[in-house]
Amino acid sequence: MGSNETHDLTPSPSAMLLSLRNVGYTLQTALADIVDNSISANASRIDIGFNWSGKQSFISVSDNGDGMSEDRLLEAMRLGRNPQDPRQLSDLGRFGLGLKMASWSQCRSFTVRSRLDDGSRATLRWDIDHMLATDRWEALSDPRPGSEQLLLADSHYSTGTVVLWEALDVLDQSGILSASHVFWEATERVEKHLAMTFQIAHSFQMGDRVQPMTEGMAADLNRTAVVLLEVPAVEHARLPPPSWPESQWS
Repeated sequence: MGSNETHDLTPSPSAMLLSLRNVGYTLQTALADIVDNSISANASRIDIGFNWSGKQSFISVSDNGDGMSEDRLLEAMRLGRNPQDPRQLSDLGRFGLGLKMASWSQCRSFTVRSRLDDGSRATLRWDIDHMLATDRWEALSDPRPGSEQLLLADSHYSTGTVVLWEALDVLDQSGILSASHVFWEATERVEKHLAMTFQIAHSFQMGDRVQPMTEGMAADLNRTAVVLLEVPAVEHARLPPPSWPESQWS
C-alpha cells in the first residue's frame, strides 16, 4: 500500500526570484509585454515615460483602458493563472506571468494602480526586498514612500492603469558613471521595438540627449522621454518577436 503522507514544497521567494528575474527579457521585450496588457484592456492611448534621476530613475506605463477592481488587480498580480480559463482572443497572457516576470526582469519594485469609471482606485506593489526580508509572496497595498506622485497619471483618464517600475537595478549594473548614457540609448531601442512589434501609430518625444558622465561631472537629473502610442479601434496586428537572443539593454 502506498503512503498518503504529503509534504509542503511551496517555493520561497529567496529561492525562486533569481530564476524568475533571468528569463531572457530585454527592456524592450519587457515593455512590449506591459503594452500588450494595455491593448488587451481596450486602451486607445498608452504613455511610456522614462525619467533619469540617478538611482531614483523610473519607468512608467499608463493607459486609458478598462481599469481593474481591487479583486481583478489581485488576480492580475498573482503569479500564474489557469491556462484553460476563458480569455479574449486578443489576450496573450495565457499563463499569468508576463506582467510580473517582465517587471521583475528590470526592477526590484513595481507598483500597479488601476482606476474605474466610478473613481475607485486599487493599488498593489511587488517589492523584491520586502519579499526577501519576509520570505513570503506578499504584495503591498501602497506605493514606495515618496512615490505617490509618480502614479498620478491614472487621473488623466476616467479609467485606466499605471505600471510603475522603480529601483532599476538592472540599469545599475552598467555603473553609475555611464548609466544615463545606457538609459537613453535603451529608450531609443524601445521605441524601435514597439514600432516593429505593434502596428499602431506612435510618437517619440525626448529632451536633450544625456552624454556619458565622466569623473568629476555633476549628475544629469530629472531628464524625461515619452513614447506615446495611439491604438486604433480595429484589431491591431502583432509581429512575432525576434528569434535571435538579445543581451540585456541591447
